[in-house]
Amino acid sequence: MIARASLRLRILLFFALLAVGSLLAIGAGVWLALTRFPELAAQANGLVQIATVAGFGSLGLIAWVWFLFDKNVARPIDLLAGALRARAHSDVDRPLEMEVARYLGDLAPAAGAASDRLAETRSALAEAIGRETARLNAEKARLERLLSDVPVGVMICAADHQLVFYNSQAAEFLGAGGG
Repeated sequence: MIARASLRLRILLFFALLAVGSLLAIGAGVWLALTRFPELAAQANGLVQIATVAGFGSLGLIAWVWFLFDKNVARPIDLLAGALRARAHSDVDRPLEMEVARYLGDLAPAAGAASDRLAETRSALAEAIGRETARLNAEKARLERLLSDVPVGVMICAADHQLVFYNSQAAEFLGAGGG
């Protein structure tokens, strides 16, 4: 279940566990002090007040560190992952926003480089497909010119037995009327 939870939720659960652990540690410290040192039993109220202040202080500190971690690490990672996913599944031309992930070290520049490389590869692939399509169309046109003058009827079928080309003599033979 936790493995399928979002990154931000898992980080929140980590800090919540840290908060519970610190409260348990403070409570165990108070309990240990009261049981090991009987002379402190008379001052139990003061010790409980100190433990309460320490508990709220540690909870506040943990909540503040969680907020900073969520704001500067977890959210930028989610935004970066979403931007990379969008670029992987569509043709987004905008560069990645590096300022969002400024505290992630080299992760944002590396993701930007991967995104740019993906865009370059897509562009090169589209150009190669265009070149090959133009070359095949030129070869087809040349073949059509050559075979249209042949006095014998010519039909060309694809591997799946579909008719892909026939000249005028073959059209007359088939009775298609030359079209």
